[in-house]
Amino acid sequence: MRVRLVGVFGALYLLLTPFSLARQSVSDDSIVHGTINIALGNENGLVVLTDSMISVGGRPHPELPGQKLFKLDDRTVCAIAGFASGAAVSSKAAPTQRVIPDLNTSTSAIIHEYVSQSALQSPQSIAERTRALSFLMGIHLSALANVRDALDNPTPIDGYRFQLIVAGYDIDNKPKIGRITLRMKNDKGSFVSEIEEASISNVGDHLTWQLNGIPEIALQLLQHPESKPKDAALIEYSDSLRKDHGQSLTVDQMVDLARRLEYYTAQAHPEVGGPNQIAIFRKQPFVSIDQQKFPEPPRSVVNFSLVVVSKFSYSSIAIAKGVHTVFVRCSWTGMQRELDGNYFIANDFTKSFLLYDGGTVNLGDTNRVTDSVLVLGPHVKPGDDTVRRLAKSFAWSRIVRLVPKTTP
Repeated sequence: MRVRLVGVFGALYLLLTPFSLARQSVSDDSIVHGTINIALGNENGLVVLTDSMISVGGRPHPELPGQKLFKLDDRTVCAIAGFASGAAVSSKAAPTQRVIPDLNTSTSAIIHEYVSQSALQSPQSIAERTRALSFLMGIHLSALANVRDALDNPTPIDGYRFQLIVAGYDIDNKPKIGRITLRMKNDKGSFVSEIEEASISNVGDHLTWQLNGIPEIALQLLQHPESKPKDAALIEYSDSLRKDHGQSLTVDQMVDLARRLEYYTAQAHPEVGGPNQIAIFRKQPFVSIDQQKFPEPPRSVVNFSLVVVSKFSYSSIAIAKGVHTVFVRCSWTGMQRELDGNYFIANDFTKSFLLYDGGTVNLGDTNRVTDSVLVLGPHVKPGDDTVRRLAKSFAWSRIVRLVPKTTP
């Protein structure tokens, strides 16, 4: 058995950059946020549009455009909305230390590293990509929130919300739009990111749409296009909606509609704007992207590896300490695998030992466990909620607890 683990980098960097919904009134001038994401699709193709404006302390910074649209491969793209950036510095730091970090220093770096690692692996579905990216962004958000809090520079907990759209043609050649929202919670003094909502929308004959960021204006116009009776793009959309539920709307008309939705949002919210970033699928699984050129981001600040469709059988694999690994559609037979800090999507475990030692566990219902043992480490506390969930979710052959060695 040969396993290739790639993309392992150094320790956590103290200048971190995830994305926050611009609805928050955050006074901290190191917080960067604000955006609109629009995804539209029907039988003719798909369109994903974002703005490029970022704002700091509620003030727009048009001279600091941020990349919010990313090509994952020829078939899929992702768009991000929410907490854009925040410097992990002390609230007592001098003004000269409070440098506004570029949007690309972290969020972009994680996505670029994910794209790089994915290119060496088997194809992933849109659902798998959405889950994997949300896990990596969740690690990032949690790290930033805890560092800022430790430095006496906390941000309101709602300020760490993050949204992601993954859209394109899935591995079954059908167009889909995945959407996920992350929120932060305070778990006994430690900040932990969790999924607030998640969905995968199949794009059929009729128009399908998803919105992230600041959606109210765009949502109102999609539901009531008659409110702008002189806007050509909304007139075409309204006519198509009445005629065939948006089935006749062409890709070019969807582009025009997305542009107008962004325009009206920017009119109401000055933190939205700048050149549009647009991905277009014209009834085929190949994307074209129209956006300004952004500099290559630095290496990812989150240590992670991606492993897709690998088989592990009665052997061992070595992963560097502190590296979070995303396992997608892997099979495990007669193996020992630590659960803490790793993420498992559609894995099969047979006659294996899965170790949980009180950390963060991401073993959801897409996974299957057969004739395997759950091993509880010495740091698992009595009445642990994760133990209850794991015990309820999977049919373990046994659940055993490791007894820590005592010094005579």
